[in-house]
Amino acid sequence: MLGKHLETIREKEKAAKGAAREALARADSIKERSREQGRTHLDEIRADTLELQKSLVAKARVDAEDKITALRAENAKRAAALNVSSKKNLGKAIEIVIKAFKEGV
Repeated sequence: MLGKHLETIREKEKAAKGAAREALARADSIKERSREQGRTHLDEIRADTLELQKSLVAKARVDAEDKITALRAENAKRAAALNVSSKKNLGKAIEIVIKAFKEGV
């Protein structure tokens, strides 16, 4: 009877070891599958990030060109206004010089 119980215990130990090996194999499989899914997900995120970066850089270039164009137009207006003002001031300066010359002579 003791031999029968020992044999039953050995069979259960053997079955438990087999179940443990199967569980470890499943765990390894799940771990590897998760690792691959993680790599795939990271690759997708990297690709999305690269596309977003390209899009943002392109938008920044367009925005910068628009701002540069607006600043150039504003500078052209200011330069024209300064040119008109300088011509008026030149005329006044000439008048002052002539007046001072006439008064001094």
